[in-house]
Amino acid sequence: MGRLMSPWVLIWMILLGGTVIYWRSARIAAEAALKGAKNACEQTAVQLLDQSVAFRRFEFKKGVFRRVYTFDYCPNGRERFRGMIWMREGRVDTVAFDASANGVLLTAAEISKFE
Repeated sequence: MGRLMSPWVLIWMILLGGTVIYWRSARIAAEAALKGAKNACEQTAVQLLDQSVAFRRFEFKKGVFRRVYTFDYCPNGRERFRGMIWMREGRVDTVAFDASANGVLLTAAEISKFE
């Protein structure tokens, strides 16, 4: 019979597997956040800048785990504002546009009408 695997090799394999799973879920969430930002910008008639979102933080409030992303948009062709998008379970939960640009808060139900 062959030798058993070293416990350190097993630990490294588990860590590597966990890293791959986390990276994949982060990519899927970022792609969904970008799609949600595009839909929200289209719905509110503003231009999404840079065609990207940036991960900001994780939130865990009242038993709900969410990822928070930011994106930049332009409402008038001259100024740049920041919007935020909250993702829960891989789906858009809420999108907020900067209050200094006549801020708008959209829920997932309002955004999903455009998908």
